[in-house]
Amino acid sequence: LCISGLDDAEIVTRPRYANVLSFVQCSSISLEAVTMGHTVEDGFCTGGVILLENSKNISLHGCSLYGCGTVGIYAENCENVDAIGCEIYDCSNYGVSAISCKDVVIEQSMLHSNKDGMFQSVFRAESCDGFAIVNCGIYGNSALNLLTSAYSKQVSMLGCTVEDNIFTTCIIHALGYSPVIE
Repeated sequence: LCISGLDDAEIVTRPRYANVLSFVQCSSISLEAVTMGHTVEDGFCTGGVILLENSKNISLHGCSLYGCGTVGIYAENCENVDAIGCEIYDCSNYGVSAISCKDVVIEQSMLHSNKDGMFQSVFRAESCDGFAIVNCGIYGNSALNLLTSAYSKQVSMLGCTVEDNIFTTCIIHALGYSPVIE
């Protein structure tokens, strides 16, 4: 499946407790140049933008994912997930959250303006094997952490620009392997 946007293509959902797009037990999904998010209303949002579960070979290229989505990209039990040239902003809990995934790559993307009283981490890798953040711009976020890594190996952040953020703790590493930051 390929969803490719032209001329300001946007997918907006209401109600705000639902994920904008969910892919469960899917393979070979491509999202290109699409803006996705929730309607703008007063109050809190409890749904994320992209939900991936038990899926593989997922690519997002040039997409914009915005809040009030709680999570820009949430992946669980997935393999080969790439987000290249994407923009994730105005989320209220995580920018990218991966749990029990293999080979997740966030590259040449911008993660900005993610903040809320509950915003945990810009990036979260839990029980993952291969989680890479490469050449990304990370700015204007307010969160507890830049990166949370737990029980994960081959976690790396390479060539990223991190500026004008407010973090309580920059990196939390809980058990497992140490992330590589360059």
